[in-house]
Amino acid sequence: MAGLPLVETLQKLAKGFSNIISGGGNPRAYDVEKDEVIEAYGPDRPVTKKEYDADKITRMIMTEAYGNSNEWEAMTNVILNRFEDYKNYKPNKKGGKTKVEKLITGEDQFKGLKDNKERYDNPFGETGGEEKYFDIHEVVTEVLEGNRGDNTGGATFFRKKKNKKGKKIGDHWYY
Repeated sequence: MAGLPLVETLQKLAKGFSNIISGGGNPRAYDVEKDEVIEAYGPDRPVTKKEYDADKITRMIMTEAYGNSNEWEAMTNVILNRFEDYKNYKPNKKGGKTKVEKLITGEDQFKGLKDNKERYDNPFGETGGEEKYFDIHEVVTEVLEGNRGDNTGGATFFRKKKNKKGKKIGDHWYY
């Protein structure tokens, strides 16, 4: 089954979403002065970098932690923490529209992308997928806007096996 295109996915978001995501100001390295347009639905509805990144992070989380909002927040923070030291996390050199997408799709970065590629490519393709996407997307957006703190304590990795140095959030250990 072909992946659901970004434009079609974002068209399913609530009207006026651009007003929600363009607000706030995250003091972390992710924050950008100008949220440039990188795609468009049409002439009157552009897709900004933050919208695009929120979609990619949401899709990644759907492959890793489908049912725990604390983990959604934590996984978004892992991405932002890696973003701060971008080059050390094997970003995808083959492509990607943004640094966040390159971090997510880099070699051996997130096991869920290998194990659940269909879910990443088509987040609405399974029962409850659309509702789950919107729930996760809301948490991701809040983190990107700086409305939620880093619940991982600066973690840049997570895994299901216990890690003595880590912090357990949901089913994963963050370190």
